[in-house]
Amino acid sequence: MTSYQMLDVRVVDIEIVTAQVKRFTLADPQGRPLPAFSGGSHIIVKMQDGEKRYSNAYSLLSSPFELDRYQIAVRRESPSKGGSDFMHDRLAVGDTLTISTPNNLFALAPEAQHHVLIAGGIGITPFMAHLHELQRSGQRYHLHYCFHSEEHNAFQQQLTQAPFTDNVSCHVSSLGGRLDLARTLADVGPGAHIYVCGPRALNEAVYRTAAERVSTPRVYTAKPSPPKTRRAAPLRWCWPGRVLNLKWRKT
Repeated sequence: MTSYQMLDVRVVDIEIVTAQVKRFTLADPQGRPLPAFSGGSHIIVKMQDGEKRYSNAYSLLSSPFELDRYQIAVRRESPSKGGSDFMHDRLAVGDTLTISTPNNLFALAPEAQHHVLIAGGIGITPFMAHLHELQRSGQRYHLHYCFHSEEHNAFQQQLTQAPFTDNVSCHVSSLGGRLDLARTLADVGPGAHIYVCGPRALNEAVYRTAAERVSTPRVYTAKPSPPKTRRAAPLRWCWPGRVLNLKWRKT
């Protein structure tokens, strides 16, 4: 069972990223370093609005090497159970939040020779911290960031600037730039590990294509159930905010 501690943080900045997404920067009220974390980690955010209480988990997207702050991105859900509406409508700079210490169930595989990251929409968030680790370590990687249109683009500008420029491809489906999974995964070598976080359709398409195109697929993905396929593959289950770990084999 996962254990964690709770701590108070202050909201020091709120940025409108898209019409549906806001980025929140959190810091220790006394200016102390926040607990260390690794790429793929999430925190649980406790919220109270009168008598209503909410508890949501969000991926940390800031650099693991800069512990003066945490950053999370929150998409307004429709319909919302209350948490995302609270974060968007009620939270202001200077407010205090109670959060958990970070927990990581979507870490990079240390044995991988090549990391292929595939993000769809808000599913980009757990990969943001991964990129800082990969860039610093010098490991081989490439991120494919898929989104429908420019108004759904959360972090393209940040991702297409140094130092990530040469290792990131953006795929805008409304402009005819949909990711060609068959072609992308056909070039994946035996030492590569594939990670995907996004809508269910994307997660399932990646898993299915990897099973068909990759000789020994190692897929870390976000999906409630594996698609029907003849090949077994390790599976790590993660989605922005809520994360589980499991292994599936076809019987």
